[in-house]
Amino acid sequence: MAIFQIGIDTSHNKEYIGLVYAYSSEIDSVYAQAEALFRRNGWHDPLHWREIPNKIKDCCTNGFYNAVNKSRLGVYVFHHTKLQGEVSRETYLRMIPNELSRRLERTLQGKHGRVKIDADNDFYVKNVPNATQLFLERLLQQTGSRLIGTQPAVRKVGNELRMTIKQAGEKYLEFEGTEANRDESKAIQLADLCLGYRVKKPAVFKQRFYYSEV
Repeated sequence: MAIFQIGIDTSHNKEYIGLVYAYSSEIDSVYAQAEALFRRNGWHDPLHWREIPNKIKDCCTNGFYNAVNKSRLGVYVFHHTKLQGEVSRETYLRMIPNELSRRLERTLQGKHGRVKIDADNDFYVKNVPNATQLFLERLLQQTGSRLIGTQPAVRKVGNELRMTIKQAGEKYLEFEGTEANRDESKAIQLADLCLGYRVKKPAVFKQRFYYSEV
């Protein structure tokens, strides 16, 4: 069964959220192209925007754009505000899940199979323990609610959050949400790169990467 994969990253002083999505085969293909591109230019570690030297990122700009542009990878970048230097509970646990679920609704309508969501494990909200897991739970609830009209149950299984919904025509979607380390997730690394390039080089990437103020 084909797996639909979603990667979510927060970056740049926690003012931006990057979202990428595609079937896992497409994620693997774009990641392989990006990895080969950066290796040709001297970078052999995981693809973390903040850690890659600017000179290498500049050299890889057009190649990365072409890899994404020729793919079926969906890309969204959201900019949100912080209150007194902190990301508010309202932002991470209501506004952002609501905005992401609105985008995912159109993509997932009518689909069936597994949906794997990897969220970078650095969603931080002051005085809120397990903020990343709460963010994932709200995202699953709101996405499910948009797709079937009622809020489905989210259950915890090991380190995963799971949710099952049935759309029209007996089409089941099995969601798996994971608080992941970016080193272990190609989708998160792609979200990180897409976010970084869209913020730092908007003239190149503005046509291909959807950008919104939240």
